[in-house]
Amino acid sequence: MQGLCYPRAIDAYQFTNCCTCSPNHAQKAFCNSDLVIRAKFLNDSSTDMFSESFGNYSLIKYEIQTLEVFKGAAELQNLMFIYSSMEFYCGHDISPSNYNKEYLITGPSWNGRVDVNLCNYLVPWQTLSEAQKKGIEGAYNCDCKICSQWECREDPYNYCRLNGDSPWDFYPDPQLDGLELNDQMCALDMNGECTWQPVDT
Repeated sequence: MQGLCYPRAIDAYQFTNCCTCSPNHAQKAFCNSDLVIRAKFLNDSSTDMFSESFGNYSLIKYEIQTLEVFKGAAELQNLMFIYSSMEFYCGHDISPSNYNKEYLITGPSWNGRVDVNLCNYLVPWQTLSEAQKKGIEGAYNCDCKICSQWECREDPYNYCRLNGDSPWDFYPDPQLDGLELNDQMCALDMNGECTWQPVDT
């Protein structure tokens, strides 16, 4: 997923905050998120926020219609809004032309509020492979973990690695990772080790 940089001046100092995300997998996004839903975007507005670290900043407040909840606490079951920032959090900018289209949305929750950025899965539902849809709908198991090459350090038997040419290869070669990303999941094999396996579609 692409990272973007946004310059921002705070307290007379100019700095650039960049977002770089490791290669993501639908199963990894599912397991690492507090919320996983299928939803439609309905509208958007802006809201002002403040933090001691960044001062005043604006968030895009998206109104959504939740169609199906795959993962989420009770207070998130009827979620009506999600938030994103285009200032320095590598936010998602959803065009009004894509409103009323179905999206897979994953993200973290803080006190019942869900903020999404480019490191979260936010993709049109129709662009997912059949294996990814089956995984999100129940095939994915979080007993095994997925990591990129630069993340895999310990407990190799509990992880499946996404291929990459180097520890700094955040955007892997699609020929190496296409099958893993689109059609496979990380699951325990008969020997009790985590390996790449096809999703039964």
